[in-house]
Amino acid sequence: MLSIYNAAGITGDDVRIVLPPSGWKASGGSVPGYRFRNSDPALRISVSVKHDRIVVRGGRAGFGYTLGEAAQGRVAVRLTFGSGVRWCAQAAPARSADDRKDRFKGTGEAPAFCPSRP
Repeated sequence: MLSIYNAAGITGDDVRIVLPPSGWKASGGSVPGYRFRNSDPALRISVSVKHDRIVVRGGRAGFGYTLGEAAQGRVAVRLTFGSGVRWCAQAAPARSADDRKDRFKGTGEAPAFCPSRP
C-alpha cells in the first residue's frame, strides 16, 4: 500500500494506492532495489525503492494527489509491504517558488517516525 499525504496539516489530501505484488520486479545495478510499474493505463504510477531512496512518479493523468492549493508545506510518502515493513519519507520545498499551485518540488528526508496522516 502506498500512501501520499500532506504532512504539514495544510490540506486533507491523503491518497492510498494498492500496489499489487504482480507489478513489482527486482532491479539490479550497484545498489539493488525494487521497482513497481502499474499495468492499469488508468492509473499511471511507478515506484522505485532502493537502500535509502523512494521515488514515486505519476503520469499526466496523475494518481489522485492534487496540488490545487496555494502551498503544500510538506508531502509524505508511506510505503507498506504485505509483511508489515513500512518505509516513510517526507519532502519539503527548498525554495518557496517550488511550492505553489500545481507545483511541488521538494527535498526529501527519512523521518524518525512516519508523519501523522490527516
